[in-house]
Amino acid sequence: MERNNHGSHARVGDLVELLNPQGQPTGITGLVSQIVNRKPFGDFDDSGIHMRFLVVTGVQGRIKDSYVVVRSFR
Repeated sequence: MERNNHGSHARVGDLVELLNPQGQPTGITGLVSQIVNRKPFGDFDDSGIHMRFLVVTGVQGRIKDSYVVVRSFR
């Protein structure tokens, strides 16, 4: 079974490509080195939406998972 390549399915070690806000590939690639889950500010219980960010090698800062596509799975 093939894995979904949307950034929300990325795991540490996957090769990903960054997308621009219109969803088009940018040509910038890197390996996922860390996954950071955040709750919106002021959300004190365990329910609700969590935001997922990826730390990608060669890219400064955290990237929202919806702005990447997995190009190669580890």
